[in-house]
Amino acid sequence: KSLDEKEIIKRFRGSELQKYFERLHYKDIKISYKPQNIYVFVKLYGEKKVIEILESLVKSKEELSNILKEFNIENIAERKIKELSGGELQKILFIITSLKEHDLLLIDEVTNYLDIYERVKISSHLLEMKEKGDTIVIIDHDLSFINSLADIVHVVYGVQKAYGVFSSPIGASDGINQYLSGFIRKENLKIRDKAIKLDVKPYTDKKIGKDIVSWKKVYIKLDGFELMADEGSIREREIVGVIGRNGIGKSTFAKALAGEIKYEGEISKECSISYKPQYFDFSDLEITVHEFISRFNPEYKKDYNEYLVRLGLADLLDHRVNSLSGGEAQTLYCFSVLVKDADLYILDEPFAFLDIEQRINMAKFIRDIIKLKDKAALVIDHDVVLVDYVSDSIIVFEGEPGKKGVVNKPVENKIAFNKFLETLDITMRRDEKNRIPKINKKDSYLDRLQKERKEFYT
Repeated sequence: KSLDEKEIIKRFRGSELQKYFERLHYKDIKISYKPQNIYVFVKLYGEKKVIEILESLVKSKEELSNILKEFNIENIAERKIKELSGGELQKILFIITSLKEHDLLLIDEVTNYLDIYERVKISSHLLEMKEKGDTIVIIDHDLSFINSLADIVHVVYGVQKAYGVFSSPIGASDGINQYLSGFIRKENLKIRDKAIKLDVKPYTDKKIGKDIVSWKKVYIKLDGFELMADEGSIREREIVGVIGRNGIGKSTFAKALAGEIKYEGEISKECSISYKPQYFDFSDLEITVHEFISRFNPEYKKDYNEYLVRLGLADLLDHRVNSLSGGEAQTLYCFSVLVKDADLYILDEPFAFLDIEQRINMAKFIRDIIKLKDKAALVIDHDVVLVDYVSDSIIVFEGEPGKKGVVNKPVENKIAFNKFLETLDITMRRDEKNRIPKINKKDSYLDRLQKERKEFYT
């Protein structure tokens, strides 16, 4: 039974929340809310141009010009909302939410589809708003993003689709530590059987084998965008991560390897491929989860039952695919692609919409499949923590978003992150306790020190 507004106020009598809910009930508080599902916005305002919506929210042409420049959206200002990519839509919706008059800013999952540069830009903007006195509540699965922004955190625990509990407020770094350890000290409560350790990779003893796929002098041209890849390879028992800005050709390169688009040059791949694209739509799929997985591997229950449970799919097998949440659909597609018998697995943004624990379980599943079955994988994602954890080496994409992309050779993880962050003029350091990367504030002492030492990722 759901409670009405007055019953909610009564239940929280004597607490700070009582005052908040009373103000909310009497409409004395203004809330600006960025929803998790950004595509709801397309249904409401799909035909409107970006510039039209922004003009209705700003006070002057000068303010509008500053916003267009700050967020680098001059080139999409005249586009309709329905014409935007996932990353562009996410960014525009965040800008709109932050511009609306508010006493409280609620941001639900803003990092999906956004590269590190865009995440840092939004992080900096939120920090400026906080310094001006704004109250901000953020829900997100990117630990690095939360670690760089939050003063306090609430750890949410419980049982999926059954119940959820918010912990008492905890200092951000300590809260992340307690979440990873699986033990909430103030509540004296164990929320997980095992601690999560992201600095220890399984199967590091596995030797990398022969080339599974290699490329040389690859050139792709699409609608004014060009992509060049000199040479490189992915080897047996190797997971190659991919990092780079939005709109710089990462997904285009994945499609070329998967044989989905034409290219010039040489891609040598005498191997079978299983591919999970960046964007997919299950809204018209009336089949069950079991039927969907069976399309990839009819015998999946024989070898992967343990993973069905670990990834939260075991209780969803009779559910319709088009009824799943974003995270459930992502898990389903990734699982299905990985249980298919193939030599090379290409996963484009496998961690989007997954919660932190699901991301870690998915990363472990990827490593299990590749290392134990002598396969190879290319993993594209923007979550620094998970890309570092899942990958044996990393390809850095460089160039100019929307115009030109350059595919570098796979290199050691730390070298790749240093190279990438240097091009963005961003430094990151690992938290001493939880080892989660934290973005340094621009021009801070640590930011300047790391730049002097050319250590952009430590």
